[in-house]
Amino acid sequence: MSLPREHFLDELATAYTCGLEEQVWITMIDAAPSLQAAAMLSAAALAGYLRSTGWEVLPSGIVGMTIHSKTLPEADEAIRIVLPNVHGLDDERRRVADALRTLEAVEERPIQSIVDEVRRVKKNAANAL
Repeated sequence: MSLPREHFLDELATAYTCGLEEQVWITMIDAAPSLQAAAMLSAAALAGYLRSTGWEVLPSGIVGMTIHSKTLPEADEAIRIVLPNVHGLDDERRRVADALRTLEAVEERPIQSIVDEVRRVKKNAANAL
């Protein structure tokens, strides 16, 4: 018998907390908005935006990937975003979506605002050539 999704999550949360003295809530991230936005951006465009906003580019031990790192004044550790540096890798869209969600939290603004700025940075860079 198949349960509707909300019942399944309720059952999962109940099973997870069974035997615990306090209740634990499971929060699921809705990745749909970031995946939709990622369909409009390449990893290269996002990497250009990160560089233009002070993110450091670090080498990666994984061929085809680059690490972008930035330490915020209020953070103990650097924030790292891993993006492909080769267009067309299978998980490019997911990596861009993950990066957008991270930036949404770090910059405290909506994903669409970030996408619009990434596009402006890309356009300005193209015009400078």
